[in-house]
Amino acid sequence: MKNNTIIVGAEDYKYPSNEEREEAENSYPNLSNFGFDYKNELVEILKNKKSLSETKKEVNLFWWDNCLLNKFGKLHLSYINTYVNYMRYSSESEEILKKGISIHRLQFDFYSETYYYFLFSARDVIFQILNLFYNLDIEESRVSFKTITKKMINNNVREMILKLDDKLKVASEIRNSFTHKFPKNQKDYRMTHTKLSAMSGQEMKPLEIWNNISESLQIMDTWINELRQYLSIKTPRDDKLYTK
Repeated sequence: MKNNTIIVGAEDYKYPSNEEREEAENSYPNLSNFGFDYKNELVEILKNKKSLSETKKEVNLFWWDNCLLNKFGKLHLSYINTYVNYMRYSSESEEILKKGISIHRLQFDFYSETYYYFLFSARDVIFQILNLFYNLDIEESRVSFKTITKKMINNNVREMILKLDDKLKVASEIRNSFTHKFPKNQKDYRMTHTKLSAMSGQEMKPLEIWNNISESLQIMDTWINELRQYLSIKTPRDDKLYTK
C-alpha cells in the first residue's frame, strides 16, 4: 500500500468567512429550547407555598432546558463548520484531490463527528426533560431511549419518540460507527473473516454524510416543534391528548 505523507501547516486552517457563515446560516433551522421559566426555590416554597417536589421539578426543568440551549449552540457551531468545510472540499479541483486528503476533507470529517455527537446529546437532554416533566422517576444515569419509551405515560409522546428513532436510524448508525465501531468515513482495508484478502477500501462518501446531516437536522427541528405542544408547565396533565 502506497504511503503518502501530507504535511498540514497551521496556516492551512481557516475559520469560516462572514460570507461562508451567512450561506451556512441560510440552511440552519431556528432550533431553540422549550423556554421553561426560571424559578427561585425559596420564593416558590416560602412565598408561593409549593411543595418540595413540585418546586424541585420546576426549578430543574429550567436548568435542563438551559443545558439543552447550550447543546443547541454547540450543534449550531459544529453545523456551520461542517457546512463550510464540505463546500470547500466539494469545490476543490481534481488535481488537488489526487494529491491526497485535503485539509478541508480532514476538517469536514472532524466537524461531522462533532455534529452527530451534539445532535444525539441534545436528544438525550430532551429525554431528561421528559423524564422530569412527566414524573417518570428514572435515575438520571439510566435515562435513555429504552427507559423513556418503556415508562412514558403519554402515548402520543411515546409514539413521537419511536418515530424519531426510526427517522434517525441512519444518523444513529453513522454516529455509532464514529463512536464505537470502524468509522464509516474512513477507507476500510480490514481483512474479512471468510477470506484472506483485504476489504476494497470502501467508505461512506462526504456527500452521503452531508445529505444525512441536512436531513437529520430538519427531522430534529420538526420533532422538537411538534413536542412543544405537550410541554406546558402550567397544565401538564390537562392536555386532551394526555393519556394516563
